[in-house]
Amino acid sequence: MALKAGRPTGRTLDHVDRMRQRLETGDEEMRLNVRMLKSEYQALKRFALEQDMSVSDVVRFALRSHMNQSNPQ
Repeated sequence: MALKAGRPTGRTLDHVDRMRQRLETGDEEMRLNVRMLKSEYQALKRFALEQDMSVSDVVRFALRSHMNQSNPQ
């Protein structure tokens, strides 16, 4: 079995589904860059893998949770 160049596609179908939902709701996706220590990033990637989530999903969930706790409506 030969290795392919490029990005892993393990979560491609989930990504496509999320993009379709965003298109239907008209919600545009934006990019966020964050600087962090290498050890923090490695821990984040490990946590995401253990939770069967992408790093982006973990960050979005954590930010939403934090904002909801800080600003209950």
